[in-house]
Amino acid sequence: MLLRYAVPLVLVTLLTLSGCASMSDVLQSKNEGTVNVYPVNEEEAWKIAMTVLRWEDAETIEEHRDEHYMLTTTGVNLVSAGTLIGVWVEPVNENDTKVTVVTKRKMQT
Repeated sequence: MLLRYAVPLVLVTLLTLSGCASMSDVLQSKNEGTVNVYPVNEEEAWKIAMTVLRWEDAETIEEHRDEHYMLTTTGVNLVSAGTLIGVWVEPVNENDTKVTVVTKRKMQT
């Protein structure tokens, strides 16, 4: 009897999880992100990116300075099950910085 309910429950769980994005999906999607070059140095661009993420109510921001990127999430709200966010901050030269942003919904629709 228990098996009768366990199999469908496992199938539904697997199907639900297969529609979920992960941080590894964000990292692999760097080349698909929105890219802009800004006339600021890398340090200033990093600070600005952190500020913008905080304005957007990002949760804990994982900083990977040596690899030039940061990762974070936003929580569930009325219109979204949350978002995974990756931001790459890479110097182009001394005065210009390339910023790449990737966002993925936590639950694919």
